[in-house]
Amino acid sequence: MSNTANVAFTQEWEASCQHELQQTESNLRSTVRNKRTKDSNIAHFPQLGAGTPTIGKARHSQLKPMNLEHTDKSITLTDIYATEWIDSVDTLKTNIDYQGEYTTSIVATLNRGLDSLTIDNGLANSTNEVSVSNTLNKAGIQALGKAMNQAKVPMSDRSLVIGAEGLDDILNDTTLTSRDFVEQSLLKTGKAENVLGFDIVYMEDETLLPEATTGRKVFAYWKNAVGLAMAQDLTIKVDRLPKEDMDQVMGKLSANAGLLIPGAVFWADIG
Repeated sequence: MSNTANVAFTQEWEASCQHELQQTESNLRSTVRNKRTKDSNIAHFPQLGAGTPTIGKARHSQLKPMNLEHTDKSITLTDIYATEWIDSVDTLKTNIDYQGEYTTSIVATLNRGLDSLTIDNGLANSTNEVSVSNTLNKAGIQALGKAMNQAKVPMSDRSLVIGAEGLDDILNDTTLTSRDFVEQSLLKTGKAENVLGFDIVYMEDETLLPEATTGRKVFAYWKNAVGLAMAQDLTIKVDRLPKEDMDQVMGKLSANAGLLIPGAVFWADIG
């Protein structure tokens, strides 16, 4: 009996290893302006203001320079860690790949950390609120788009971050789900990829989309309006801790985000 007990114990652990439901990748990294910096804990995002053209010119007269405004947005980077210890006794009792499984969880944790920085230090700093009557239907999305158009935000590279409430509003709008308006994949898959010029980014995490007084926030923004600076990309390291008779699996990245162009980020409350 003792010979088969260990086998049963091992198989049970191997079969029951299942990660908790969680977001495993960064959803926002590709939707904002990325910059890699080295040898510094401060990243600089230089910006050049808009100019006014000279219409017409008198003969032999001099042209006036536009005197474009030069500004610089600096972002101080911060280090983010995620680590776990593996007791040597655990590795002897099971044949589960602890290092591999913990690495998967650490990568997911750090990717969510990137999204938290992007929202907390970037998108959430916008003061441009748009009234959408607590509903993210066609009229609500049009209101966000109109606000961006009036602010002269480019039509390309626009993203809209929504949660379950926002997706539910879109699916309940018969105009948005009409064959004449959007692709039928919206009804087949339940996923909205692009609506009214916005690339839809779906996220559902209370720490990423904090509740406002009247509902949950959605963010509409232009890609270059938010910067994500990174000095060290996500790295995983496994070290032996001989005194504790443990292995340490540690993930680390050095990054931060910031609002670069306040006039190109808008938000709204929905129910």
